[in-house]
Amino acid sequence: PGSAKRAAFLQLEGLTELLTTDDHDLDGDGKSVPRYAFVKTQYPHHEGIWSWGARGNQSVYVLQNPRMALQTYMFLLHEINYADGWMSSRLHRFDTFKVRPSVDEWIDFKRDRFTREVNSWSWHLEYWMENGLLRDVFTHNLTNPEIMDGIMNPSIYTEAELSTFQDALSDVNATFDRHCVEGDMPYCLPVAIVSYEKLMQESTGPAEVGKLARVIQNQPSMNVVDESVWKCVWKKVIIEKDTGVRIDSDREGPDMETYRFTVGEVETIIDELERLKEKYSTSQLSMTAPLYEELVSYLTEYIADQYSYLHSL
Repeated sequence: PGSAKRAAFLQLEGLTELLTTDDHDLDGDGKSVPRYAFVKTQYPHHEGIWSWGARGNQSVYVLQNPRMALQTYMFLLHEINYADGWMSSRLHRFDTFKVRPSVDEWIDFKRDRFTREVNSWSWHLEYWMENGLLRDVFTHNLTNPEIMDGIMNPSIYTEAELSTFQDALSDVNATFDRHCVEGDMPYCLPVAIVSYEKLMQESTGPAEVGKLARVIQNQPSMNVVDESVWKCVWKKVIIEKDTGVRIDSDREGPDMETYRFTVGEVETIIDELERLKEKYSTSQLSMTAPLYEELVSYLTEYIADQYSYLHSL
């Protein structure tokens, strides 16, 4: 959860003039309806649900630097008053992307949730990059559907309880999310991966938009604007903000530089990024090679950014 999905769906809507909904259809009546062409989802993170049934035939993964992902996720939680249900979230849907929280609240959030959320960032990535393979959020080892359900419902089990359940497992077979193997989606592995950071930069944004356009170009009922205007779409959305939809830069409050990370926290992020980079650098599956190669390139850039940040502390 964070701001990356919003940046992507605004581009998709600009390319097609079709609408996007979210996991919980907060602007509707609580039920997804066919008039939406795109669904932005946090699934399997506990903030998301598999809301689209079998109506989705492919996915695109929008990657965001984990430092910023943690910040923008926390900002959204603050804006919806840490809502834990559909109705309470819906009541605050017009409060998002407006005001950043106090720095003290940010420090409290990190104290309580930093480790879990960093692990959730990488766990979520692994889920989609491995076609819905079930893994434990804390150890990233294989797990079973029962523990996966507990991970997706943190109000039911504590971190200690989930860790105890996972430690008790032995000889765990590789198990895939039923949505990915029983027909809801032909294959959960993304058809493309885009970077939020590159999507927002003028030098790289139009190329990232091109990735989005190409994966929907030949889809039924998708009338994508001509390639000659893709750059114009990017400019209208990001530079001129013609959509009227608020984004990260529209928030007011303390300067972003005041939402700091400690040396130890940044080192934890680096360890996770290095683990993922090594893992996806050594994949032998030809069908995943192009996707993993691009992912490793993004991870490498994120690692370099963490070290730059460390040097600034």
